[in-house]
Amino acid sequence: MVKLRAGERLPEGQQSIELTLARGECEGAQLAAEAPVSNLVATAAPLRAQEGGSLEVRLYREAFIEVSEPSNFEGRAGRWPDPLIPAVDLYSGEGRSALPASSAGPEPVVLYLEVCAPRASAPGVYRGLVTAKAKDRPPVRLPMQVRVRSFALPATSSLETSFGFSGLSAVRGHGLGDEAVGRLTRLYATAALHHRLSLHGMSMEPPRVVSREPLELDFGDYDAEVGPFLDGTVLENGARFTSIDVRLHPKARSEDELIAYLQAYAQHLRQRGWLSRAFIYAKDEPRPEELPLVRRIAEGAHQADSGLRVLVTTSLNPLIEGVVDILAPNINCLFPRPGDAYCQGVVPLSRYQAARHKGARLWWYQSCGSHGCGPVPAL
Repeated sequence: MVKLRAGERLPEGQQSIELTLARGECEGAQLAAEAPVSNLVATAAPLRAQEGGSLEVRLYREAFIEVSEPSNFEGRAGRWPDPLIPAVDLYSGEGRSALPASSAGPEPVVLYLEVCAPRASAPGVYRGLVTAKAKDRPPVRLPMQVRVRSFALPATSSLETSFGFSGLSAVRGHGLGDEAVGRLTRLYATAALHHRLSLHGMSMEPPRVVSREPLELDFGDYDAEVGPFLDGTVLENGARFTSIDVRLHPKARSEDELIAYLQAYAQHLRQRGWLSRAFIYAKDEPRPEELPLVRRIAEGAHQADSGLRVLVTTSLNPLIEGVVDILAPNINCLFPRPGDAYCQGVVPLSRYQAARHKGARLWWYQSCGSHGCGPVPAL
């Protein structure tokens, strides 16, 4: 997908829109108008197949944000297209402020057209028409054709995913109060699941400690928040989160109390059928001197329940080998590029393969390592 920026000449356009997608997949195209442009509106009726059936075309306007510092050598300062403003909100069904759209310049008006084929869609060719018009410009009519293949993508990702999300940070970014954490978190989690992503963090609220002696936990609010995403009842296609984090006891007064908490937590997850997808996020990018702490956390978790998995975002290291269940190194540390000094002592994939044969899982993630995070090297 080409990013259409301010002050740049638009690439040569097409006289029609043609997309190909699997059942259960979404694809998109862009429709752009050079500035200055006033009161641009667009419509797209459902695409229809000759054999019957239809596909909806969703319309979004690409908004621009100011980037003061380039992320890497491929970037530049200035305004970049980033958020998508929907014509109709996918989750509430309410109209939004995408259209009509105007620009005095230098930014173009760019629309993003998305088509999703539900898993129940019949294979075949779906056709329709996209119409755009603006003040003092002749209308543009573009034929649109979408070919839906016979195979279907699974509703739930076949690979485990986990994207860190803070509902508290989200409400502050939206200028809302803490009372909106639950509602906004559910919206973001639904949007993530729609794109086969699982979240960890979310509201970050652990189960409520009802009593300490004997230990009693109330999972009511916790289950209401994460249960629908783990059980597959949020979306009509039955998609489920592939992972969820264990929220640690914020006020455990001793190691024994923490172990008892984890035992009760694991028992509840096992009863709900969620334990195999749960993990304890032991430490984020630990420094070398913190690896013994990671090992103690992992050993304590396994003492509480052998079914609890422990994750750490670092490369394989003898100090944690055999006790950490999910190794999640930065992808730059798995596949270093020539001249990339981000990772010191890259661990070869053969070492991870040996750990996997013993039951460990290998995940990876991307971060500022692709373009520089400052003077601190990764492990």
